[in-house]
Amino acid sequence: MKSLWLLLGGSVLLWAALLYPGWLWWGETALVHSAAAWVLGVLPGAATTAWALRREQTPELRVLVVLAGSGIRMAAALGGGLVLTELLPETFTKIFWLWVGVFYVALLTLEVLVLVRQQPSSSIT
Repeated sequence: MKSLWLLLGGSVLLWAALLYPGWLWWGETALVHSAAAWVLGVLPGAATTAWALRREQTPELRVLVVLAGSGIRMAAALGGGLVLTELLPETFTKIFWLWVGVFYVALLTLEVLVLVRQQPSSSIT
């Protein structure tokens, strides 16, 4: 559970750190774009992290969960982004895809780091 909170807390800190420069460059739309991109990245990331930490797993299964989580996150981020840009094209412009890309990569990295840190160390005999 602590790892899930680390993922959520780290993602909120990342969002807060990127919001101010985004606000300076793009104004009020940066808030909408960044918040939507954050949600598109963090919800599937939190779900797959919770899935991976649900019970003790072999290292091979944990790798499979991380890879499946990457696919789920990619489908959610790209699919959700496409839906938003198609339904609200005047709100979600091309800059929105920059936010989606940044959050996708950053949250995927954070999730992998959290899961690797959670792995039990094996002793060499």
